[in-house]
Formats: sequence, structure tokens, C-alpha cells
Amino acid sequence: MTPKILKFEKNERIAVLQFKTDDADTLDYISGKSAIDRQFITVEEVSEGGSVNNLKLHNNSDKYVFFFDGDILVGAKQNRILNTSVLIAPKITTGIPVSCVERGRWSYRTRHFGKSDFTAPYTFRKSKHESMKNSMKHGSYQADQSKVWKEVSDYSMRMDCHSVTDDFDEIMMKKRKSVEDSFKGFTPDADANGLSIFHNGKIILMEIFNRRDVYSEYFPQIIRSTGFDFYMDKDDDGKIDRDKAVEKLGKRFSKISEEKFHERPSVGTGTEKRYDTDKFECFELLLDGKTVHFSYLK
Repeated sequence: MTPKILKFEKNERIAVLQFKTDDADTLDYISGKSAIDRQFITVEEVSEGGSVNNLKLHNNSDKYVFFFDGDILVGAKQNRILNTSVLIAPKITTGIPVSCVERGRWSYRTRHFGKSDFTAPYTFRKSKHESMKNSMKHGSYQADQSKVWKEVSDYSMRMDCHSVTDDFDEIMMKKRKSVEDSFKGFTPDADANGLSIFHNGKIILMEIFNRRDVYSEYFPQIIRSTGFDFYMDKDDDGKIDRDKAVEKLGKRFSKISEEKFHERPSVGTGTEKRYDTDKFECFELLLDGKTVHFSYLK
């Protein structure tokens, strides 16, 4: 992969390199959050009694709908987080794998789930994927729920922020202004469909979306969620400039291409390519051989 480099920005904590890939805008889909806003879909408990690690999604539209790994859904019996990225075909009902991020509630607040302004921070997502490896060997996308709850508790302690129901979304909401004040100035490039984020001179994550409009939707959420990992970190990221960032991005893509991977049907529609390595967490959701979403977490 040889992306077109578009924009480089940094502050005292992170650096962000934005780029465009050759297959940008070759698929047609909308984000799950947009679909919820437009009432194209409903997400609900699988039954009246519910199941902690599974939800039911009804796509009532003629659109393909995309949910991002780490998207938070709020409401129903307790708030949940998506265990992996999924693409939902038009006019179907399907199950989606999730984890609980609100340990202290198991009662209906609403019948259907709504969207959150947040996605999970990259370290949270990386830990979740590491905990999924055993279940994925048996065709399941179930994370270790106890480890997910521990992540919520760790963030609560680190941020000195409490929630009565151990609600991760509430914790992030309470700290939102502090984080956003520390991460002002990052803006999506109109032509970009991918980014890499650097901390202390190293790539910590990459996200690529097929659609540039969906990328623009998720860009502020990705920056904000990364901020929750580093807003108290005073390390100066002056170790990297644009040229070094571009060089590191090229080398990282080469390293990823050398790793073994396996493909299988994805949770919704399409296929998922997941890399078989302990060096990093990396997966790619594809439809008809084209990237829907690519994610790299170091």
C-alpha cells in the first residue's frame, strides 16, 4: 500500500499523519451512528431478559451500515461496546458481539440503544482484542468481560472520575472538556480516508476507512479517545516530524504485509482478515475484496 500523504499535525503529546488510499470511496455505506440518527436501524437487547455479550440489530433501510470497533452504544439494560467492526447489509436482522461497559446497571433505561459521542481509547480496544484471541479460535468474538470491566475501573482510577454504575461513557463525558482542551487543533483533511497516530515517535494506531465521509465522522472521536490515554502525559512528542512520520508509516505497512493472517466470514456481511501475531493487533474488514475498515493497534 502506497498512500498519498495529505496532512501532518502534532501537539506536545501526539502527532497525526493523514493520508488517502487508492480505493477511497469505492464502497457505499453509512456509519451506525448516522443510521441511528436517521432512524434507519434499531439496536436492542436480544430478548426481554437480555444477554450481556450480544445485541440484536435491525437494519430497516436500503443502506449498508458500518459500526466501528469500540463504538459505544448507550441505553437499554446497560451500555455496551462493539467487540469488532461490522458491516450490516440492507434489510436484515442480525446479532452483534459486544461487551458491557456499565457494570452496575442491569435494568431498562430505554428500549432501544442510542449512540455515544465516544469510541473506546486505543489501549482499551487493544486489551479487548488481546482477550478475544482464545474465543476467536472457536469462531466467537467474545471478549473477556472481567478484563473489560477492569479497563473501565483502571480508566476511572487514572482519571480520578467516578460513576455510580461504573459507566465508561459517563466517565468519559465528565472528563471530555479537559481532554478536548488538551487536544485542540487537529482537523480532518477533506480528501483523507486514513490516519496514523504517533506517541513518543512511534506509531500507536492506524485507521483506514473506505469512505472519506465516514472517516471525517470518526476523526474527532478517534482523536478524543486517544486523548483519554495521553492528556495527562507531559512527554514532548518533538521526536518526530513529517518526513520521519511518512518514513515510519511506509515501513509499518511493509512490516504488516510480511505477517501471516487468516480470513473468515465477518460478523455481518463481508470477510475479515485478522493478522496472526503477538507484536500488534491488526484486522481488516472487507467487502468484495475492498477495504471497509482497517485497524492497527500497537
